[in-house]
Amino acid sequence: MDKNILKDLLNLTKHGVVDRIFDRGGKLVLDIILSRLGTYEYAAHVILKQIEDFANDFCYGFGIGITTNVGIKLGKNDKKEIEELKNVINKTIIALMLIVPIIMFIAIVLLLPVLIKEQEALIVGYSVAPLVVLYSLLIPIRYKYSSIISGMKELKYNAQVSIITNTLKVLLAYILCKYIGVSGAWIAFIISYIAIIFSLKRKIRISETFLDKNENIYNISKN
Repeated sequence: MDKNILKDLLNLTKHGVVDRIFDRGGKLVLDIILSRLGTYEYAAHVILKQIEDFANDFCYGFGIGITTNVGIKLGKNDKKEIEELKNVINKTIIALMLIVPIIMFIAIVLLLPVLIKEQEALIVGYSVAPLVVLYSLLIPIRYKYSSIISGMKELKYNAQVSIITNTLKVLLAYILCKYIGVSGAWIAFIISYIAIIFSLKRKIRISETFLDKNENIYNISKN
């Protein structure tokens, strides 16, 4: 076994492991917090989260494609192809931002009465539904930036953002749920996703600026 290749693999893997552990750990802690709110609120949350997971997994699949393509184009170092890829990604994400919330809204309206039999839990579900739809609007944007960051091999930064935002999400959810119930958890989700989006977008801009400066210096020295 080539030790250098193994070392490179482990260096990339460890950041991905940290990212997923904090993501899953955050969900576990949130489930514990929400389970103490009451049977009806927790039941409504679980059903809404299951519906939202379909949208999340759907966008995650697009994210894998984005990561792969970004990695390939950056490896080829063809500026024209990179710009074309950016254009395709942007148009795809805009389409998903329109499609995903609409599908989520329809799914919630149709599925909640079927999946929730208790009237109290159903009322809670419908009261939280607008926040779930709003949250689903942010899912494609989040995967756009996190996938580009992964394609740029900035996995350490992804892991750092995951640690900070998941901690923020848990703390916010704990505080808000005490005052406004299960809606507080979804507000915490929205705030944490906005924080993720701004953090990753800023990193991408800084990286692009750095690469452009390096290219200009190389062209000047070459001439």
